[in-house]
Amino acid sequence: MKRYKVIKGLDVCVETETETEAEGTSKEKCGQIRLPREVIDWQQVLEDVWKGLLTNKDGTVVVTSNLENALFFSNLFLQSLGYTPQRAALELQSVFELPEPPSFESSDCHCTLPKTVGFQFMRFKKIVETLRKRCPWDREVTPYQLVTLSREELSELMEAISNQDMDNYAEELGDLWLHLLLHSVIAEENDAFELADVLTKASEKAISRHPHVFASDHDADAATVLSKWQERKGKNNDDESVPPNVFTWALRLQDEAHHHGLDWEDPMQLKDKLDEEFEELRYAFESGQTQSMKDEVGDLLFTVVNLARLLNVDPEDALLHSSKKFQKRLKYVTEHQAENDLETLWEESKNEAG
Repeated sequence: MKRYKVIKGLDVCVETETETEAEGTSKEKCGQIRLPREVIDWQQVLEDVWKGLLTNKDGTVVVTSNLENALFFSNLFLQSLGYTPQRAALELQSVFELPEPPSFESSDCHCTLPKTVGFQFMRFKKIVETLRKRCPWDREVTPYQLVTLSREELSELMEAISNQDMDNYAEELGDLWLHLLLHSVIAEENDAFELADVLTKASEKAISRHPHVFASDHDADAATVLSKWQERKGKNNDDESVPPNVFTWALRLQDEAHHHGLDWEDPMQLKDKLDEEFEELRYAFESGQTQSMKDEVGDLLFTVVNLARLLNVDPEDALLHSSKKFQKRLKYVTEHQAENDLETLWEESKNEAG
């Protein structure tokens, strides 16, 4: 029997006639799919193999009695994974050690994968595993780099949500899923943990943090739920525990205050609060009180974050957008500095650079 590895977790075996006769009356082994000599429904074979990949932790083996079926199935599978017919043929030439790429021009190779979540999730994971093997960038990316890149993706996700662009919303969620799956695949390569471990831990944590849903607690309002959630997470009354993202922490505190009834009814009410904080900052500045200036700048920023929350605007994303805008205008001014005075150039930059 010759065994060929099509992708990680999927092998195709070609038996000799003697081996086929010996195995003819035996039952299929776990994770093994045995093809008949004449396959009538290739679509069903394809679905069965993907289902096997979804359910068999140790991988799936397709057994056939002839090379023609082995090649035809492998071609179908690679195309369902995303390979073009031309690239699939080149991959098969390499996998099966053929003198030239196989041709399937006269055969129907148009089976499709079901659109159900399980099939599509496993397909996505196999795509990521293939990228780790075949793409130079994906092969070298590190978990630390992914965290940095995910911040940018989160910003784009927030923009899609703000614009109520559902197509882009779904696309940006997909970009985040790509990063998450890359994390898991890298961990699996290093024998650190598996994707199943990640999902199991997430499920167990969600259950333990929500006893009012899965157990006998009866928390009737969001404020109580939030307070108990913080306790279970061990973050109550810990003044020294500051998240790395201060914007997120400020928003969390303001959201907690909201659930306890301490909030503004109208975002525009914060105009007076902003004026008040700025006047206090002016007084600290004119008095030369360094520590007070720091305090008042902090109060001013905290109030601006609160305003952003009430307007459903992500403050970090808003600051990033304004910084990029400023960067473009500054570049325009510096590139044309010899042509006009700075004030005129700055006004021009609003039209030229956005």
